[in-house]
Amino acid sequence: MLPKVEMFGWDGGKDMSSPYGDEELDDEDEFYPVDADAIHRVSDVTKLIRRNLYRLGPKDLKAAAVALLGLERLPRVTPGASVVFGFRTPSNNGNWAWADISIGDEGVFLGVGEHFYEPGVGGDTESRTLFEIHYGGYKGSIQEWLEVASNLFQSGVPESDDTSDHESIDWTV
Repeated sequence: MLPKVEMFGWDGGKDMSSPYGDEELDDEDEFYPVDADAIHRVSDVTKLIRRNLYRLGPKDLKAAAVALLGLERLPRVTPGASVVFGFRTPSNNGNWAWADISIGDEGVFLGVGEHFYEPGVGGDTESRTLFEIHYGGYKGSIQEWLEVASNLFQSGVPESDDTSDHESIDWTV
């Protein structure tokens, strides 16, 4: 049985097939209210991660796997996932930038930031969430995040923090 469109918060109430093809979805799954267009745009984020997997060591590969799972399961929530994965520029005289993906109990967030340092003055950090999906809906621009992240993912240093409960995660997409 395929879910109706309203289950995903899509428009029109038409009986359309699931974004997962012909697979049945578990009635116990929780869903974020996000439309098919946003899910399609998230696929550009997963492609960016996959293009850079060869650059990762074991710790970052594990975090990337959780991030990919959380993104590819959308609009389903991924209970047990708690990960931040991304890339940053190498520190240059105390200045660096980053782009990351954060997935956890609160939702899915695509963020960017910079740390500025000036000797004799000190440093400051600026960070912004450019796109987010949570139980209240979604907002922001995946394209704006991709413009920053594409360069950092190709030339930056991987960085991750994975505190997921790997035993409780449903690893099926």
